[in-house]
Amino acid sequence: MSTTFTINRRGILTGYSDPGPEIIIPEGVTAIGDRAFKNETSLQKIVFPASLERICTAAFRGCAELKEIVFSTGLRELDGSVFRASGLETVRLPEGLSKIGPNVFAECTGLEEITLPASLTAVGSDCFLGCEGLKRLTVLGKPSLKPGMFAGCYALDFVDTPCLSPAKLPKGSVKNAAVVSFVQRALNGESLPHAAVYSDYIRKQRKSLYSLAVQSDALLQFLIVNTMLSPQDVHALLDLAGTNVPVKAALLDYQHKNGGPIDPAAELEKEFAKSERIAVYMEKHGTLPVSELKKIWSWKKREDGTLCITSYKGSDSVVTVPDHIGQTPVTAVEKTFYDGNRSHTAIITSVTLPEGLTEIGPYTFSGCDSLQEITIPKSVRKIGGNAFSRSGLRHIVVLESVQEIGAYAFAICRGLKTIVLPKSLCMIGRDICYKSPAAVICAPAGSYAENYAKNNQIAYKLLKNTGDS
Repeated sequence: MSTTFTINRRGILTGYSDPGPEIIIPEGVTAIGDRAFKNETSLQKIVFPASLERICTAAFRGCAELKEIVFSTGLRELDGSVFRASGLETVRLPEGLSKIGPNVFAECTGLEEITLPASLTAVGSDCFLGCEGLKRLTVLGKPSLKPGMFAGCYALDFVDTPCLSPAKLPKGSVKNAAVVSFVQRALNGESLPHAAVYSDYIRKQRKSLYSLAVQSDALLQFLIVNTMLSPQDVHALLDLAGTNVPVKAALLDYQHKNGGPIDPAAELEKEFAKSERIAVYMEKHGTLPVSELKKIWSWKKREDGTLCITSYKGSDSVVTVPDHIGQTPVTAVEKTFYDGNRSHTAIITSVTLPEGLTEIGPYTFSGCDSLQEITIPKSVRKIGGNAFSRSGLRHIVVLESVQEIGAYAFAICRGLKTIVLPKSLCMIGRDICYKSPAAVICAPAGSYAENYAKNNQIAYKLLKNTGDS
């Protein structure tokens, strides 16, 4: 049966019937209306006519099987989210296209290659957000790039894309991944397209790269080889290095060679003595001194006077969140390990949250793709939206105390298999398992969680009690 279309007097295609795997839009259509083909899972290929000038908001969003598009040279504009979460793998946008709206290719996790034409001048924010498989980007012109455009594009090597200098990349994992890729290749003697731009960026922004330098041997070596560190830089890096003896030794050797007379062995002995003093304090008080905690954590005061941890600045892969800062209890975490804040959170494998914590806020562990283990205390009442999205968790147990889970809490967790939810839950936001294909909700019979899984067509199994896992 052939597809029939609804086209208004202005030439805008607003609807269709009887879609098949391949659709040819008829000549004369000037625009495809908002959400015209949204979530059409049968669609695999579409051919656009020469008359088409604009594709409106979310027109092909969620077309998971859409693999092939034949564009025409008449196309001038793509509105927001046009191909979001579709199945596209390779895209060559046509010459003549001048504007792309926000989120156009966001969450196209299978997208591997895209070509942007010379005519393109404007690209919306978050255009390629979450395109985890994007490996090759060809830019033929000089489009205006927006912050966050490539957030979550972990496979893309930005060093090979000359128009994307590090200053134009979004903060967090993407920017720092590009820096690490550059220094690794530079130290190997490669001739890179804009080495001077990256070197200048690293020199000027080195303070913001301290934490990364402590973790990345290549970046630290690049800073040392190119004599980019001042005595103040060395002092700050020594503080961040903690018990990392090789890093401290390299810094002290650098200081000895470039910062005047110094005995590296004596300085290292001082660092050991400092570590011993901190250990004694911890044994007595059960926590680090506030001066040391400031080097690892950032926090803010909540309305009730307690504290919310807002970022992690350390370099350990196994992390325990403190229950107090000084005398003040910690009751919440929010964006603490979010990869948009700190790229090095990608190394975190295990986190223990303290008893007394009542809220895991939005985006707390979002993007922690190495995270395998999380210990949630019985005191937690609320888990915020996107709290564990894009994380590496395979199993998670939410304890009986939790009453609320926000939207997309476990979204885009490719390896997530089981989510154990308690009977105490009375509110769950939308799409908590969005694009987590293997996830199964385990919930008590008759619980809110069971009904949520049924109503949202999420795979589930029943538990005899909340202790089952």
